[in-house]
Amino acid sequence: MSDYYYYLVRTTWPYLFVLFFMLTLVGSKLVQISVKTLRSDRGLRAVPLWLTRVLFWLGILGIYLMMFMPANRDWLAQPALVEGRISGIDTMAGERVLIKLEEGSGEVILYADSEFAAAVQLGDEVRLTYLAQKKEIVKCVIK
Repeated sequence: MSDYYYYLVRTTWPYLFVLFFMLTLVGSKLVQISVKTLRSDRGLRAVPLWLTRVLFWLGILGIYLMMFMPANRDWLAQPALVEGRISGIDTMAGERVLIKLEEGSGEVILYADSEFAAAVQLGDEVRLTYLAQKKEIVKCVIK
């Protein structure tokens, strides 16, 4: 399981950096707005303005989260496991490799990097852990 989340952090670190930056920014703005409202002389008249400002900053955070989650749904999914025999290895553009795996009654198509393709051969029996949404191989155990 730690391999799964290590792979996710390694591949999505720019998104995570911006997410933590946004959380820090919005959190500090909410504290600043709350302190300023509590110290004001207006009393209860300042509450609607405070609520408007809080909703505005929470809306900004919500918009970023809506942009982050569709591209990184694997953070909320469990790692997928599959066992089978490698029936095809096709090199794609760049360092990505398409892996065809025969398992049980069907065929599973997954993506890997060139290091993985160098480590396996056609016909190898493998057990793969992969990202459920992106279909990228995280861990491979050759039987």
